[in-house]
Amino acid sequence: MFNYLRKATSICLLPLVLMMFSTSSQAGFMDELVGNITGFNSPEHKLKMYQAIEDKQLVSGFYSLSQDGKIETIAEDIKNGGFALSGIDAAEIAFKKKVGEIMNMGAAERWFDRYMSNADDDEIAKKYIAIALGRGNSVAIYRPGLGEILCDHFGILGLVNGPQRAAFCGHDRVLVEQDKTGRVVSLVTRVFQGWTFMGVTLNQYTAIISGGHAMRHIEDSISQREMDRYFIREIRPTASRQPTPQPKEDDLGHQSSTPSERNL
Repeated sequence: MFNYLRKATSICLLPLVLMMFSTSSQAGFMDELVGNITGFNSPEHKLKMYQAIEDKQLVSGFYSLSQDGKIETIAEDIKNGGFALSGIDAAEIAFKKKVGEIMNMGAAERWFDRYMSNADDDEIAKKYIAIALGRGNSVAIYRPGLGEILCDHFGILGLVNGPQRAAFCGHDRVLVEQDKTGRVVSLVTRVFQGWTFMGVTLNQYTAIISGGHAMRHIEDSISQREMDRYFIREIRPTASRQPTPQPKEDDLGHQSSTPSERNL
């Protein structure tokens, strides 16, 4: 989950190390250093990370890795939605999507005044909800305020803070998967980042976080009062899911079966 910190540190330190160890006598040291940095993208490292994923049923809906660790593939519908893989580790898979080009950071902040979140209805959200309902769990939808709180607890893979960059939290809804006992199973949260270079490039980062350790951290760190404060509604599987009935059509050909929802 926090691999992005190691990546950022490596990138920042590399120029300094190159100046300090530029002589040929330090070639062996530099080879080892570069090997450590590039090792994060090696097939062996990817396989190790994939094998450590606890909730493969969830992750496999979005991502697959070849047996030799050399070919990464994201689901076609996610790719067609404009998302690219930003990073993956044992507890998180993250995607990046370019939102647009904006004149400056001030304009970027004003852009959010008009922004309408579709974080519960885009390609990632639809697939995430379908997977959760398909395994008999429910999905609670929360206001963006919860996303701002989550910024203090989780980093998003691929998002690196630094000069001429600014992160914008708390602008998108959060999705939380819960089992029948109310235990948190996984969540989806999002952060925007603006990068200044000949204007501002604004990207949206989406993190799907799962696994027992990460979910226990959420339950221990965020109070039920805060969760209740930002709660919007809950999407639950239909009562008769086994066997799953085929949707019936009315006289106009419209399908009549939809997931049940609980409104606040």
